[in-house]
Amino acid sequence: MHLTTEQLLFQLIRRCQPTPVGRRRDVRWPRAEKVGRLSLAVAESLVPPDERRIAAARERTFSFLATRLRLDAHLNWGVRHGVALASFELQYMGHLRTLASAWSRERRAEDVALIAEQLRTWMATTASGQGDAWHPYCIAVRTIHWCELLILVGDLLPADVRDAAVDSLARQLDVLARRRERHLGANHLQRDDAALAIGGMLLEGDAARRWMATGLRGTWHALATHVLPDGMHFEGSPMYHAAMLDDVCRVITCCDALGVPVPSAARETLGRMARAAVQLSRPNGALHQFNDAEGSAHPPVLWLAARADTLSRRGETTAALQGPWLLPAAGYAGWRDDALGERLVFDAGPVGPRAQPGHAHCDALSFELDVAHQSFIVDAGVHGYDGDPFRPFSRSTAAHNTLMLNGEEQSEMWQTFRVARRARVEGPIVTRDPTTWAVSGRVRGFAGGDHRRRIVRLGGTGYRIEDWAQAATARAFLHFAPGHRVRVQGSVAVVSRADGWSAEITFAGVRDLVVVTGALEPVQGWHFPQFGEACPAPCLVASAVADASAQISLVTTIRWSGA
Repeated sequence: MHLTTEQLLFQLIRRCQPTPVGRRRDVRWPRAEKVGRLSLAVAESLVPPDERRIAAARERTFSFLATRLRLDAHLNWGVRHGVALASFELQYMGHLRTLASAWSRERRAEDVALIAEQLRTWMATTASGQGDAWHPYCIAVRTIHWCELLILVGDLLPADVRDAAVDSLARQLDVLARRRERHLGANHLQRDDAALAIGGMLLEGDAARRWMATGLRGTWHALATHVLPDGMHFEGSPMYHAAMLDDVCRVITCCDALGVPVPSAARETLGRMARAAVQLSRPNGALHQFNDAEGSAHPPVLWLAARADTLSRRGETTAALQGPWLLPAAGYAGWRDDALGERLVFDAGPVGPRAQPGHAHCDALSFELDVAHQSFIVDAGVHGYDGDPFRPFSRSTAAHNTLMLNGEEQSEMWQTFRVARRARVEGPIVTRDPTTWAVSGRVRGFAGGDHRRRIVRLGGTGYRIEDWAQAATARAFLHFAPGHRVRVQGSVAVVSRADGWSAEITFAGVRDLVVVTGALEPVQGWHFPQFGEACPAPCLVASAVADASAQISLVTTIRWSGA
């Protein structure tokens, strides 16, 4: 049993606690002077425009996973639409914040009218207090969006809509305060507290002051306990790291606008988070997809990191990080050269936090490699959560660029977010001399087997991967980004792209090489760049058997054009 005492206690309380109904609270819309200060701060922190998102919001369309909806006055927000992940995404109502952001730049009255219409519909169809609309996590994400849209356009809404929205916001925060997700912890509880902090700072009244105190206390505690010494979020997912960074930036933005003190340690931690975010994202803003992480990120990570730098008052830019880098506590290391368009990220991190590994994958000693400004060797990614047909594959060893020993997973994954027996991972260990950079690690699977890996950079022209395993059999996987073609010739694989770029991969110590693309039984040869998007992509599978001493030794050399 790995759960904390607090998680166990609140698991029991959660099962006995009836679903609370939002109570009418004695809270008020703030004075114009306070709204003005918050409005200036929020407007200054608006993300760069995403025309695709703006167009979808104005067209009243919602599309996520397999769910397609028309967001008109006839939509019933009180029922589940599609699978849980899609229904939650709908309930976040991020499109309303997108409309408010668009209004702040273009001053289109139609955007405000559309916000008012959808607020009315949501409030009318969710009054029962049941369903996904009132799940604590949905409340947390949605109330952050509502707070910011009300700050930006609240005084432009019809008076009855704004008053009803403020009353509904207070009821939602009242439920959230009584249903903080302490039984889960991790990113759920952190986001609950961010919502309470922002909502409490916006609204006026005794209840609002209590929400603010609870939310700020929880936010500062999360920064102290969820962020590792190297600045990485303790769940090891670049996506949830970026989400927390975004939340904390929003909280501190409101604090600074209103003169609410921010601990110096919180600002320092925010700066470290910004550096880690840059190292685990590409120059175009796409995330490296270790653990549960879709490749797209909104807001864009480099913009978000720059915003965090400003709020941390560090006075430096994270965008200039180059060369070798290391996040020792999180277990990530890599090499970055933006001029060559070369990026390697190596994962030798633990299997998530001990008490909450729900977003962990069997990806120990895996890596992603970009060459010539394009993704080359990639993680398979994540397609969905509950009920998703690709979920077991996404978390499996076979979905990552590592070794599977004796046909066994590294860790014992079950259900959507569960992990039982876990691998033991050591590393990363970085070595460097004037001519060579190398990174290494070790993983011992829950069912046995011992795998050690060393990756050596070959002067900007390639990499050599050295694997040693104590096992009867091994399979090594290399997943290529969509758009690559792979041709096997004996123990050599030639990888090419339509633009003429090519690479040669040679193997020593393998028995056979097979290329698999878009297979379903078993699942293999897929890339999931974002939730709900499945792209057939070649996966190179190299098989090996142990020698007389029960050892396996593999050497994989990757060299590309111009070497």
